[in-house]
Amino acid sequence: MCMRIADRETWRYPGDLQLLTTLLAEEPIKQRLASSAYAVARNTKRSQLLAGAVRVEPDVLPHLAVAMERLHAEFPGLTRVECFVFSHHEMNAFVCEGRTSTIVGLSSAAVNHLDADELMFVLGHEFGHAAFGHLELLAGHLVEDPQLSPGSTMRIRAWQRASEISADRAGLVLAGSLSAAARSLFKVASGIVSQNVAAGPERFAAQWQQLVDEVIKEGDRDFHQFSHPFPPLRMQAMRLFWDAHQDDAGSQTALRTANEAVERMLATMDPATSTGRLGDPLLSSHFFWGGLYLAVDGETLHPVQRDRLATVAPDGVDIDAAIAEAGKNPKACRERFVEAFRARRRKFNALEVHRIIYGILDVASADGSLQEHDVVRLRELTGLLGVSGQACDLVVSQYQKETRDDP
Repeated sequence: MCMRIADRETWRYPGDLQLLTTLLAEEPIKQRLASSAYAVARNTKRSQLLAGAVRVEPDVLPHLAVAMERLHAEFPGLTRVECFVFSHHEMNAFVCEGRTSTIVGLSSAAVNHLDADELMFVLGHEFGHAAFGHLELLAGHLVEDPQLSPGSTMRIRAWQRASEISADRAGLVLAGSLSAAARSLFKVASGIVSQNVAAGPERFAAQWQQLVDEVIKEGDRDFHQFSHPFPPLRMQAMRLFWDAHQDDAGSQTALRTANEAVERMLATMDPATSTGRLGDPLLSSHFFWGGLYLAVDGETLHPVQRDRLATVAPDGVDIDAAIAEAGKNPKACRERFVEAFRARRRKFNALEVHRIIYGILDVASADGSLQEHDVVRLRELTGLLGVSGQACDLVVSQYQKETRDDP
């Protein structure tokens, strides 16, 4: 099955464009990109390839010729393309801008072990980086700059991960096959090239939920240093994008939903990049069950509260069924909150506890009110986190002041 997506801009993950625009406007980054050191970095790659790799004309490798022809058709704005193959036992590829051409480098292992469709995914991915303007930001050099602030470095890493989602989508469209994209990503990530390995997209993408469950249990927040998303995350993101375009009538809504899901997935690697207090996926179960425990008190849940709950619902939870059960037995929510708390292997730090309280309050007060029975139940939950009733009341007062002062 081939993808039918005429508008190339819909390939791009919106978070990539937003982050790139912000970074390119930051004065410290603008100054570094304009410096002579960065100009040298841009212009020396081709010389290095001429010295240590072989420039390959498309007609030398038949499946490379097919790929290059399709690339030119899909990316007519690209400058002259030069393809180099360098000797390396790992499957790898890169793209960069030369003075007069767009340069793509392929390792010999990639050429030897990827079939035509798999190679199309890799090439499409790399040229997606070029077409979406990713080469304007020399991220690899910037993150190693000791004069750049830690905050800027973290934003660059967050953008790199977002840019990989866009590039994967370009590769997927050019490959025209979710299966080929899955095989290619699996081979490149694992190094396994045996024909006996079944790397189907469904099975590969299913690893994402297993991985995120482990991340949540461990409470690990060190993944913000990674330049690439987890491979199962990338596979699941491609699958969501693919599925969003199978129904032409609902593709706009489906694509928006897919993009929102990808934002939540990427936030697992760096919750600081998410928007809003409820954007921390490592704590979403606490927001959901704690907020529902406060919001339901033998009465119908306000639609605004339900919508707020939907933004933090753990995967696999039927929201309406959970609300119905909570209406009959509120203590069930408390039990689920305790389960989420006990499943965490790493102790919650003070900031996380504060976020949990704020997240619960965001859900419970989404209808514009916070009742005394809500505060009583909140004290009960925060007591499980080791927070005294007095400390809980102080946080509630702080929350109410902040939300009251918000414009």
